Amino acid sequence: MANSTLFPKYEYQIRRTFSDKFERQIKRILGELFFVNVFHKDTKENTDLMILEAASIDFACRVRKFDYYKRYPNDITIRAVSKNRKETEIHKIAKGFGRYMFYGFCDEEQKRIISYRIIDLNIFRYKMITDKNVRSVLFDEPKMNKDGTGFKTFNIPDSSKLIAYSSLSHPETLDNI
Repeated sequence: MANSTLFPKYEYQIRRTFSDKFERQIKRILGELFFVNVFHKDTKENTDLMILEAASIDFACRVRKFDYYKRYPNDITIRAVSKNRKETEIHKIAKGFGRYMFYGFCDEEQKRIISYRIIDLNIFRYKMITDKNVRSVLFDEPKMNKDGTGFKTFNIPDSSKLIAYSSLSHPETLDNI
């Protein structure tokens, strides 16, 4: 394998290839959530579907493997250390980038998303400041991977106000994706 310190784009492309496999499914799920049929609009205004919010909405997307779903179904991990000491997801979130995070898990065959949550990053940023449990994770040393990257782990139960939407609450959104 190429030395990823010399070829950071190569390593990015490997990570990206895994997550890109699920892009169409993520778009279908988000389409189910943000496109609606409103009876009045349909019958009076020639509008079959509308988007709930027409402004740009930014989503960070992360899909994890099935093994993590079995072991850590309520955890989300956010990259906090890169090999090249560049900004990571946690820094970008802290700076205010991204409105929501789609955080999903795939099946064992790595073909289908079987569970997901949509996390409200504005609430997460607020909790970075006000919630002692979130702050303590931020100030803890990151968990390091063998490849020199590191991450922070946040345990977020479905009842958390951080969860804007969840497949556990709405399993029908996983039908036919």
